[in-house]
Amino acid sequence: MVLTVVLHLSQLANPPWPMFGPLASWWFPVLLLGVAAMFTRRKAPTLSAGWMTLFALVLLGQGSIGGYFLLFEAVFTIYLLASEPVRRWTLIILCLLTLLAAGYMWSLTGSSSEAVLVVFVAGFIFFTPMLWAQNVRTAKELAESESARATAVGAAAANREELLVAEHRAQSVEERTALAREMHDVLSARLSSIALLSAALLERDSVATQPSLRTPLDSIRSESVAGLEEMTAMVRMLHAGKSSMLRADLSGLAALIQSFQAAGQRITFRSATLHDTVQVPEPTQTAIYRTVRELLVNHAKHAPGTPLTLELSRRAQRLVIHAHNPLPSTAQPKIAVTGAGSGLQNIRARTLMLDGHFERGGDTDFWVRCEFPLSADAANPPVETAEPTDPTAQEETGRP
Repeated sequence: MVLTVVLHLSQLANPPWPMFGPLASWWFPVLLLGVAAMFTRRKAPTLSAGWMTLFALVLLGQGSIGGYFLLFEAVFTIYLLASEPVRRWTLIILCLLTLLAAGYMWSLTGSSSEAVLVVFVAGFIFFTPMLWAQNVRTAKELAESESARATAVGAAAANREELLVAEHRAQSVEERTALAREMHDVLSARLSSIALLSAALLERDSVATQPSLRTPLDSIRSESVAGLEEMTAMVRMLHAGKSSMLRADLSGLAALIQSFQAAGQRITFRSATLHDTVQVPEPTQTAIYRTVRELLVNHAKHAPGTPLTLELSRRAQRLVIHAHNPLPSTAQPKIAVTGAGSGLQNIRARTLMLDGHFERGGDTDFWVRCEFPLSADAANPPVETAEPTDPTAQEETGRP
């Protein structure tokens, strides 16, 4: 539009065709109508190009050079946006029009130079926008092809990742199966022997009549049987890959504490939470059960002659375990039990894994305090594959 207006202001115009002479001064509205077709060319490129061609011919008939610009835009639209059949037929029509125009000029003037000039002018008007649009279209197609290739590469990478994950899972299943088999072969025989030997001792008259001997043997047998059951559950878990099979609940705390009391430990247990109706998430129940068991074992190993007080209470949205006992004297005998020396580190790691709080201390009385959240979100940590241990971190002598 700007170029056409500049040309008309500069008096650069052709003489109008005789039939369009009365309409020569109406070139600007015609130009506006022709340019308006550009707004529809992406949805209907062929119709838009035909509309621009019609008004280009009208402009040329009025003597306006803007008709050449509209013809240029019409050809560009066809070769950029139209389908392949439309582009092929357009090329045929343009070639025929160019040859007919050159032949007409040669027959009219008898000059071959005029005919060649018509061919060059037609080439600039028709074939320059065609080649330009073809280059743009090719660039777009190359970009789409590159995008498709990048998408295919990404899909291949995703498939490769899925394959690696599947291979890793298969290896994990194989490792779990081998570990379960080794655990069963190594430990089941020993635990079974302990259970059988303790049961045989319980049947002897000399033991049956002495409660001081029978009670520890009962505890040994029950612990060995429980160990066999837990090992069986662990073997099944390793085969199935489901950690939920080893979860414990708070209802088993009473029996756990009674088993240690039966072995001679002086334990006072208070709980105001087990009778509440609040629903405690399963991971939290498991963590509390294992924490209490770890505290009982540590007390039995390091301070067996001292009284242990355990308290389980609820504070707002947290369950709190508080354990304390007097420190044993240096002259008091201790049970010679080997271990990794990482009980408190395990308790601390388990508490922090559930977004809880752990602290310990004491001078004359040793105490441990653990807080576990009651919210389901915080009580769903990643799947626990092994107890967190630190063999290099040894516990202080005399502290459970």
